[in-house]
Amino acid sequence: MVRLRLRPRGGPSRVERSDNAHAAWKSLQAELKGAKGEDRIRTLLNELGQPSLHDVHLPKASGEGTTQIDHLVLLPRALMVIETKHYAGHLSGHPNDEYWRQRLGKEEEGRLIYSPLRQNAGHCAAVRAVTSQACLDV
Repeated sequence: MVRLRLRPRGGPSRVERSDNAHAAWKSLQAELKGAKGEDRIRTLLNELGQPSLHDVHLPKASGEGTTQIDHLVLLPRALMVIETKHYAGHLSGHPNDEYWRQRLGKEEEGRLIYSPLRQNAGHCAAVRAVTSQACLDV
């Protein structure tokens, strides 16, 4: 349960938080923003009439754990795997890099994020592993 409180009139414009509370708040914000991006794609696919599954969990191709796929779309001769990102700022990275860099505003360093291309390659490998077990040529 999340409790929201109104800021008193004339009170400080910012609420002071501990480092742990701030990290939890930032994590929640990121999760909500990501869900918003995924909802946009889900709506678009539905409007296009594309048969699709969303938030699909499959075993990893390595057999260790599971992976979560944002959208799996059935095309006439293929399955399309879509990884949705809803990032702000400037992203930089090479397709072969394991990590990319996200910079907000005038940040010099920014933060490292796992390459969405590598993440989606892992999702595709999981789909191939499952479909090959079912003798589907996808």
